[in-house]
Amino acid sequence: MKQKFACGEAIFNSADSPIALCLLAHGAGAGMQSEFLQTLAAELQTHAIFVVRFEFPYMQKTTVDGKRRPPDRADRLVAHWQTVVTEITQHSELQQLPCFLAGKSMGGRMAVMAVNLIDQAVAAIGLGYPFYGRGKNQQPRIEPLQGLEKPALIIQGNRDPMGNAQQVAKLPCFSKVQLEWLDDGDHDFKPRKASGFTQAQHIATAANLTSCFIRQQLETENKLRNT
Repeated sequence: MKQKFACGEAIFNSADSPIALCLLAHGAGAGMQSEFLQTLAAELQTHAIFVVRFEFPYMQKTTVDGKRRPPDRADRLVAHWQTVVTEITQHSELQQLPCFLAGKSMGGRMAVMAVNLIDQAVAAIGLGYPFYGRGKNQQPRIEPLQGLEKPALIIQGNRDPMGNAQQVAKLPCFSKVQLEWLDDGDHDFKPRKASGFTQAQHIATAANLTSCFIRQQLETENKLRNT
């Protein structure tokens, strides 16, 4: 179901008796209606998580006119995250739900960058985190992970060209990050046929890992409130 906000349209995947709100951002090249995000949102619904998908301003323009554009600067994307959280969490169905920031690839990186700045946000979730630029030999994009003040979950295919298992193993540890690997998955969690897995299975696993992480964070918060 689509809803209109000042920050742009959003797609609601509601859930029965939801335990949390997951704001879900897209990657650099595909918007909120990508097959990956549709499938993930539907899976998260089954775990009693209310999912709201949205688009950054540059992608909103692409959705309207079909012209591909590069992402805006990181500071503008993070600012939009803040606006989205402020506006969407005022919706009557969502006001009382704990808020988690999640995103595919670039959207996940922006979620990690934004989570420290947003009081309502409990934690961040990155799906296929872009540790390295595609096809580029450059410094890893780990500053947001090193500067985290809140917990984060990163779910990664172990042959992701933007950060495979061998590459990430060489990076420093991130004290606030829980890292989970999907066997033979690429940047979109697609495995090779010979692996015995399917992309649908990996997305379902990612949804389950996300649900477990969210429930762990809520349990931790409840314990802190009761001490």
